[in-house]
Amino acid sequence: PKRNTWFFTRPKRFLDTYKLIQLLISIRGVVKKNKWKGNKEIQKQFTKEMEALGIKKEGNQRDKNSGGARTYYAQLKSLGLLFDYEDIPLLTLAGQEIVEGSEPIKVLQNQLLKIQYPSSTTKDFNGEFHIQPVIFLLELICDQDIKKISESELIIPIIFAKTNDSFDLCKKYILKVRERIKICSNKIFE
Repeated sequence: PKRNTWFFTRPKRFLDTYKLIQLLISIRGVVKKNKWKGNKEIQKQFTKEMEALGIKKEGNQRDKNSGGARTYYAQLKSLGLLFDYEDIPLLTLAGQEIVEGSEPIKVLQNQLLKIQYPSSTTKDFNGEFHIQPVIFLLELICDQDIKKISESELIIPIIFAKTNDSFDLCKKYILKVRERIKICSNKIFE
């Protein structure tokens, strides 16, 4: 089945910039000119390298076909720091910038603004999608009536925003939810 909401791969909730640099250097060193897809030995090597760097907990995997390394790899690809050339992962210009000493936060900010659906890393989305989700969220937050979005309100654009034309619909739903919460709160505290 095709996806109907957007998502971000995140094996780590917080990946500090030092570990991001180490991750990029590690994958470049481990993979070299080997194919990634289906190459479990390279994936296991990458997992061991992440453990040695303290990015991932050490120990045996519960699942012999654990997707841990593939999930980290997918995160780097979705951030536009890696790409596949004939199944061999290579650093993008942004990935190279980070490894060569550019300020990771600035590079990542730029990369986040470029994330879009569909893309080369999001093949399983339904055909309705054509959106840059980070820009869409920033525009919602900048709206005079919205101003901020709570974690629970974030569900609305994730579910309903398929294109940038979904702005008015999402704004309407967010304001409607806020109004209903206000009404319920008033009734509770009367």
